[in-house]
Amino acid sequence: MASYKLTNGYTVTTSDAPGGGTEFVTKCPAGDAISSVTFYGMDAAELERDLIVATRLASL
Repeated sequence: MASYKLTNGYTVTTSDAPGGGTEFVTKCPAGDAISSVTFYGMDAAELERDLIVATRLASL
């Protein structure tokens, strides 16, 4: 499980989904979950990699 803080104040949290895959939950700055989606295989790996890169670039 990982959590990524975006520059707009939103947070994306990842976790293992039941039945496989990776669940991505987006929360608004107030902490309310506004979306949840499950990706499988390479789609999940690519999205998480993009979140890592975006978070690192934003911190420069």
